[in-house]
Amino acid sequence: MFIRFRKLTLKIAIAIILAIFLSACSEAPKPIVIGAVLVMTDSKGTPVINGQHVVRGVNLAIETLNENGGLDGRPFTLSLKDCRMNPELAREQFEELAAQGASVIISNYSHISLGLISTATKTKVPQLAIMATAEGLTKDAPYTFRYWTQSSDQAKALLPLVKKLRVKSLGLINIDNTYGNSVSRELKQSISRSGIKVTHVTYDSIKDNLPIKVAQLGNVDAISFTCFPDDILPLSEVIRNIYPDVDLIGPMSIASPELFENKSLEGIYSSAPLIYHVAKHQNKKFYADYAEKYDAPADVYSAIGYDSIMLLYNVFEEVGISTDAVTQFLNEGFTYPGLFGDVFGRPGSHHFSFPLQPAQLQNGKLTFARR
Repeated sequence: MFIRFRKLTLKIAIAIILAIFLSACSEAPKPIVIGAVLVMTDSKGTPVINGQHVVRGVNLAIETLNENGGLDGRPFTLSLKDCRMNPELAREQFEELAAQGASVIISNYSHISLGLISTATKTKVPQLAIMATAEGLTKDAPYTFRYWTQSSDQAKALLPLVKKLRVKSLGLINIDNTYGNSVSRELKQSISRSGIKVTHVTYDSIKDNLPIKVAQLGNVDAISFTCFPDDILPLSEVIRNIYPDVDLIGPMSIASPELFENKSLEGIYSSAPLIYHVAKHQNKKFYADYAEKYDAPADVYSAIGYDSIMLLYNVFEEVGISTDAVTQFLNEGFTYPGLFGDVFGRPGSHHFSFPLQPAQLQNGKLTFARR
C-alpha cells in the first residue's frame, strides 16, 4: 500500500467548500489531537536538547498544516508530556493522552518506548517511536511502530567504513544504557564475523573515570563510540587525547549542522541520514522554513519530528483519524517519500527505516562516501 497525495485542484475545491461551510457555523471545528510523550528534560530538570529539537520540528509541521487548512478544515494540535526519562511516568502520561482522544502518541528513546508497549496495547492507541534503536522494539507489540533506524541498521551502515579503513582491531565504547549497548552489540556481532578483533568497554557518565575506561581498549586501529549528543565532544576529546592517531567513528547524531564546523571533530566518520545529502525541493523548503522560524539550522532530530507529523498527516488523509484505522494502515505497510528519502513500512514489520550512508566531517561539511 502506498501513501497517495491528492491532486492540488481537488484540495483547492474542498478548501473552498469548507470555507463557505465553516463561515456559516459559529462553532470552531474540533482539533485533531496528536499526543507526544517525550524526554524533554532529564530527572534533574535539565533540558535534553534533542527532545527540544524534535518538538520544534513537530510544531513547525503542525503550523504548516494548519496554515493550509489542517485536515478537512480541522486543525491539528499537539498535546505534549515531558516524561523526564521516567518510564513509569511515561505510562501514566500515555494513558492521559489516550483518554484525551489522541489518534497517535509519539515517544522517544528506547527505554521509554519499550516501557510503553503494554500501555499502547491496553489502550489500543498506536505508539510511534522515534529515536529508539533497540532491537525487537516492535516484536509482539501490535500497537507499537517505529520511525527510526534500529541498532542493526546503524551497524550495517558502518561496516563499509570499517572495511574502507582496513581496520584489523576495532575498539568499541558506549554509554551503558539500552541505546548504547544495543548499537555496540549489533556492531560487534557484525564485525566479528568479518574476522576483525573487537575490544568493548562501557561507561556510565562522562565523569566516571572516562580516561581509564578508554585506555582499556588497548592497541586498536580505530575506535567506534556510541553516546548521546551531549557526550560527543567530551568523549571524542578524551579518546583523541589517548589515541591521537586512530580513526574515529561516531554515532549517527554526529551528523548535526551545529557540529560540522567543530574543529575537534574534524575527520570523524559516521553513518548519516540522507537528509544532509539529497537536495529535494521539500528538504530545501523544510530547512528554509526551520531557519526562518528558529534562527538555527535544522538537524536530524528536528527533521524526524517534522517528518513524523507529515507521515501521520498522509495516513490520516488516507484512512481518517480513528486509532483502529491508523493501526491497520500502518500494519499493512506503505512507502512514504519523506525528508529522509523513501521510507518503507513492510507489511507486519512495524519498523519504518530510512537509509544511512557512510560519511565524514571534512572542512566544516559532511562528506558522503561514494556509493
